[in-house]
Amino acid sequence: SCEYRLIHKNGSIRWVRDTKTIEFDEHGKLTIFNGVVTDITERKRAEKELLESEGKYRALVEKAGVGILVDDTAGNFIYFNKTFATMFGYSMEEMGRLTFNLLVHPDFLEQGRAEHYNRVHQKASTSQYEFEGIKKDGAVLFLEVDVDALTEENRITGWRSYVRDITERKRAMEAVQESEEKFRTYIESAPDAIFITNAKGCYVEVNRAACELTGYSMSELVGMFIPDLTDPQTSPEDFESFEKLKETGREHAEIRMRRKDGSIIWTSLDAVALSEDRFMAFCSDITETKRLQELESRATRLETAGTIAGQVAHDFNNLLAPLMAYPDFIREDLPRNHPALTYLDDIETSAKKIADINQQLLTLGRRGHYNQQVMNLNTIARHATKEMGTLPDTLICDMELDEQLMNIKGGSSQIHRVISNLLINARDAMQDIGRITLKTENYYVDAVAVKYGRVPKGEYVRLTISDTGCGIPDDIAQKIFDPFFTSKTTDKKRGSGLGLSVVDAVVKDHGGYLDMSTKVGEGTSFYIYFPSTGESTDQRFSDDTVGGNETILVIDDDEMQRDVCIKLLSKLGYNVATANGGEAAIEMVRHNSYDLLILDMIMPPGINGTETFRRIQEINPNQKAIIVSGFSETDKVIEAQKLGAGAFVKKPLIRKTIATAVRTALDRDVTTPVA
Repeated sequence: SCEYRLIHKNGSIRWVRDTKTIEFDEHGKLTIFNGVVTDITERKRAEKELLESEGKYRALVEKAGVGILVDDTAGNFIYFNKTFATMFGYSMEEMGRLTFNLLVHPDFLEQGRAEHYNRVHQKASTSQYEFEGIKKDGAVLFLEVDVDALTEENRITGWRSYVRDITERKRAMEAVQESEEKFRTYIESAPDAIFITNAKGCYVEVNRAACELTGYSMSELVGMFIPDLTDPQTSPEDFESFEKLKETGREHAEIRMRRKDGSIIWTSLDAVALSEDRFMAFCSDITETKRLQELESRATRLETAGTIAGQVAHDFNNLLAPLMAYPDFIREDLPRNHPALTYLDDIETSAKKIADINQQLLTLGRRGHYNQQVMNLNTIARHATKEMGTLPDTLICDMELDEQLMNIKGGSSQIHRVISNLLINARDAMQDIGRITLKTENYYVDAVAVKYGRVPKGEYVRLTISDTGCGIPDDIAQKIFDPFFTSKTTDKKRGSGLGLSVVDAVVKDHGGYLDMSTKVGEGTSFYIYFPSTGESTDQRFSDDTVGGNETILVIDDDEMQRDVCIKLLSKLGYNVATANGGEAAIEMVRHNSYDLLILDMIMPPGINGTETFRRIQEINPNQKAIIVSGFSETDKVIEAQKLGAGAFVKKPLIRKTIATAVRTALDRDVTTPVA
């Protein structure tokens, strides 16, 4: 039998199979061929196409990027491609001498592959698993395998595996995991509170600092939304910032956050977008910073308002002088039953009220000066409560005064004003229903942080005035010490807005400290710390208005003030001369002798009272003087007194005050130091 090609009549080539039988005669000689010729052209074409297809398939398998392996159940290789051999660093020839078990890490050989092969056997389907291989150089190789079971008569005879090298992917995953662990460590140890939210503003992850900041546990915080932690008054604006963050990818804001206990704190927030649906925010508590900024702002406002108030009050003092002094003169010239006396009483009463408000303005500007006297706070507290008058049955005022209370130094009228203002505020807050408690005590401060300042270590006399009134809301509590701020809006109770700002100014003038605690619906307490002194109380001046016949020179730049002084002193029997400034006074002293000078401190545009007194002492070293002014710089007053000037008398002048100061100065031995 043989196969060969024939040329067809039409010129085409045909494949045929020729099968012959041979016949021989009796002598063994070939006599005939009997043959059958079959056309096998189509079969030859099919065989050629199959061979070409197998070649293409083999080339595809050999060059595949996936390792292909066929092995029996004992791990002997039946087939593997070049990619598989290259993965492990072997040549085709070297790989042919190995078995699968020699390429696998021992741990997997015992556990992994057996487990997966059993699963394939049970399911008779494809299984996928990972294992660690050992390369020719000993390096570890991470592989991912899809394996099919080869079966024959329902019996597994081997395995067909498709192997992929995932070493780089594994290392990348490990690097990501390590990075995530570092990231997690950083988040947990970060001093700032860290919040991670989704696109809806829901917290999906927080750190320990976030729990400490908000007061919630981690399980409570996760699942909450941004508005759940923000102040109801500001949450819409805060969520608007979150929407802006989603647009820009970065946002900074200062927001008020509500803690679990309901308290409100200020936080500084810096947020960044991690992805389209993940956002991270770093928050820090800036409540103390905000408080200090508010203190600084308040101090600036007080200083500005005080400067203006002091200047206005000084001008008012000059205008008040005749209103305060002349009613006494007019009464002396009128019969006792004259109808105009009633008008004089009204004028005098109004003038005193104006003078009182003016004194508050001076105090606010820290330009109203007073003698530093040793006093006992209990005495002033008793006087202030007594002036409240008869209280209704619905209002109780308790006094808890320490009988062993140490003394303080300062101006009694100023401290009296502080207590009176606080008592009035307490009474108004309760609308005459409730309890006011006034308490004094010796108090030692070690290290106390207070709301409106910090009290240094030392011994103090502490005054506490508490009420059971309505309390002060947070938004108002930040403003109550501002000048001209008042929450009293009715016509009957309308306030000037100077009460607490004056309290603050007076306390600071005395080197003291002010604190406050309040809760809406439960009341308010003010705490004032005055530095204590070991000195004993001084004797008061006599109230008797004793005059004399000495010669007095009044030095003041204001004509009205000079005129008032002339009338007051003349009524007391003194001989009075005047000078409109320091320079004029010096010339008058050169040519005349005066028993006493009454010096105004500020006399623009000329020299001030202290400089005037210094130059006059060059002419007359034994010259006596007292200081009269609406306001002045404290160091200038002290400097003049160190030069030998006597008492300081504040404007507007009244007869008793000026009479006592003048008589005391005239009677003083010039060689006796001024107290």
